Amino acid sequence: MAKSTLSYYVKGPRCAKWPLWFQLQRDAIHRAIYTKPKGQPTDETIDQIDFEKVAAENRKWDLPTSQLPSDIGTYERISIKVSQVQINPVEAFSGTGAAESGLLALSKADRTASGMNREISAELTVPASLKRLSDVTLDVFACRPLADGEKIVLYLHGGAYKFGSAASHRALVGRIANHASVRCVTIDYRLAPLHPYPAQLHDAHTAFWHLVQMGFRAEDIVVAGDSAGGNLALSLTVLLRHTGHCTRGLLLLSPWVDLTTERPSIQRNAKYDFL
Repeated sequence: MAKSTLSYYVKGPRCAKWPLWFQLQRDAIHRAIYTKPKGQPTDETIDQIDFEKVAAENRKWDLPTSQLPSDIGTYERISIKVSQVQINPVEAFSGTGAAESGLLALSKADRTASGMNREISAELTVPASLKRLSDVTLDVFACRPLADGEKIVLYLHGGAYKFGSAASHRALVGRIANHASVRCVTIDYRLAPLHPYPAQLHDAHTAFWHLVQMGFRAEDIVVAGDSAGGNLALSLTVLLRHTGHCTRGLLLLSPWVDLTTERPSIQRNAKYDFL
């Protein structure tokens, strides 16, 4: 902290608009989560990893719960019962490349006795503008269209695929909902390392079709996400396009789109980025 403070006053803020507290926060988070790459892991070293322990450690550093001011909107916790979402896995996932085998295996697991009860938890956010204007007889927290052609946002949170939740992004999603006057559904998709790829994509795909089966048209659903959630939003869109379905649009906030991490901007912005 002393080094960051000294740098701030001697060299000036790293970014012209950064106050001291923000630069200190960025440096503290970066030091806490950054690990220097040790080369490509082998199958043997991967087998020795205690993923339960890694996941427990990740939870210690998880993103904090954010608060949603009542003048912005309100929310309710909801759940999506996976067994009730009707998807033909062969039709949806065959020919989708590297993700195909994993997606088919996850779908098969959901049809087993233990998988039949699996649920995806989520939050349904209602903007204050809609809450004020809605008829008292309308149940704005029912996950079905309030009117024909209603638009809705499916939000996929960021967090490097191992952090974050609907709760951590509650304030951000609330502001998006209130600004656009639309309801938003934010899902708690499964996180790595306990649930490796493509579990996250499988959950996002399931949530999308849940909304469709609840009465929303595919072309009325906006898929949104930040950081890793932006990557997931793009992946979901490509997967849906495979079966000829289009969404209303995409809202991507600093999406992770360079999986090689070799673009010049990675190095150029290293001193600004949290990760």
